[in-house]
Amino acid sequence: MSSGKSTNAHRMLSLLLVPPYPAALNYYSRFAIVADGPTHTHGELDNGLRGVYRTLRIGRALDACAFLVVEKGTLVCKDDTRMWLESDHGRKEPDTTVLLWGVGCVPEKHEWAKKYVFEKDGTIAPAQNPHGVCLGVQEDEHATLPKVVFVKRTDMRRRLVFARGPVLEQHMAIVEEMKRARLAERAALKERICSTVIARTFCETLKRDGFVALENAVPTRLIRQAKREINRRLGAGAANLNAKTFTANSSITALLKESAVPTALSKLLGGDDEYWRSQITSGQIALRFPGDACPNATNYDDDDDDDVRISASHFDGVRRYWHIDGIPGESNGLSYGKIHNFDCLCGVLLSDVQEPMSGELCVYPGSHVELAEYFSNNTHVLETLRVEGKGLPSGPETDALFKRRAVHCLGKQGDVFLVNYMTAHFVAPNASPDIRYAVYFRVSSSQHDGGNISILAPWIHWDGLNRMCPDRHGGSSHHESDAIESLSAMFPDVERAVVMDVLAACHGNSDSAAEHLLQLSR
Repeated sequence: MSSGKSTNAHRMLSLLLVPPYPAALNYYSRFAIVADGPTHTHGELDNGLRGVYRTLRIGRALDACAFLVVEKGTLVCKDDTRMWLESDHGRKEPDTTVLLWGVGCVPEKHEWAKKYVFEKDGTIAPAQNPHGVCLGVQEDEHATLPKVVFVKRTDMRRRLVFARGPVLEQHMAIVEEMKRARLAERAALKERICSTVIARTFCETLKRDGFVALENAVPTRLIRQAKREINRRLGAGAANLNAKTFTANSSITALLKESAVPTALSKLLGGDDEYWRSQITSGQIALRFPGDACPNATNYDDDDDDDVRISASHFDGVRRYWHIDGIPGESNGLSYGKIHNFDCLCGVLLSDVQEPMSGELCVYPGSHVELAEYFSNNTHVLETLRVEGKGLPSGPETDALFKRRAVHCLGKQGDVFLVNYMTAHFVAPNASPDIRYAVYFRVSSSQHDGGNISILAPWIHWDGLNRMCPDRHGGSSHHESDAIESLSAMFPDVERAVVMDVLAACHGNSDSAAEHLLQLSR
């Protein structure tokens, strides 16, 4: 088999498939073995070492896992030489899962690895092959992409045939050209998003309202992959999905990891793109079906009997019961005794939402400031929320607390809404005939230490935003300066910027600020 490039005296190759493809592969034009999802750590082995492994699937050639061919047929992962092509528990029977496996604390322990041979028919088989198997494919009911397994070499329906020689070289040339085009697309998107988020009007809108829309931030191809995975799950049964379905599936996490959203987050909260990609370990699939949160008695518009009419009184009943995320409770599975706050909610639209009452996200603009002030003046409510998971000033208190009307977050697929953690929000009824597709991610700055300080100072961890759109701290009065100095002396482990934000949230009342700093630093 042709090796492609040479690296460290070893042959390097990607295991690219050639037609005819197995029936399970019906999504892409070019396929390869790809490493899917994160690297996992196994429990202790018999020899006291810890194993590491990663799932192998058949996916786009663009995402091909590169291997180094070493030591008479061992296939070592180029990007992580701790791992090599192995089978589950070393078995060689048909339907045994094939994966990347290695020993995490002993790099390049390749003498333990299985050896492979490249057969004349284009299949790849273990060198010691008592069962006559080769690499093949098996559909996985829990994932979009099929997984790699051993199959009988005579199984023409499922066995994998790999490119080699001139065919491989031609294949690789096409893939490399596709990669260059993809990189150019990413660079252009990153440049556009970067220029958007550093614009003063963008920053001022985000600070004033507590949320903002990033238009066309996620490429269509990523939207299609995510929707394919979601619809696959729907096809397996609606019970597999609800409004709180979290998944680490790579088709879902790619919505942020492979888009320009990490660039936006790095500009607004600090850090670099790689930090924010590392934060994205799972996403919440959030579907709103036609009829969700609609009246039990269906009313139809006189002019269009395909549309359900939502009365003002019904919507009032929905909007008054807003929430912020992270409050402990049975419904969300968050443990009591802690408010599970973060810094930014990122909502990705996977479908166009052009009309109100289509199951869209709704927010109260400015509520992040109003809630911070409310909790500053009512610290006992925070304690009740932490211990009992209840006590938000929603329901009849809503209209007295929030000065501005709720906004419907309409947009097109690929739009992303960035929402401060403290911004009150809810979901509108879905009176449309369509499913509202969205995925939500919750991320935190590197400064977020798990404490609740940002509840009182919503922008405290948004370093980039604060530099581009400063707050009013620069003109502190003499009294405020004395208070800041006193509080800084009382809490030497708390950053000065944190002290200033808490004091501002407490309207300059140093006693109240001290109480908050003591409570939040526990």
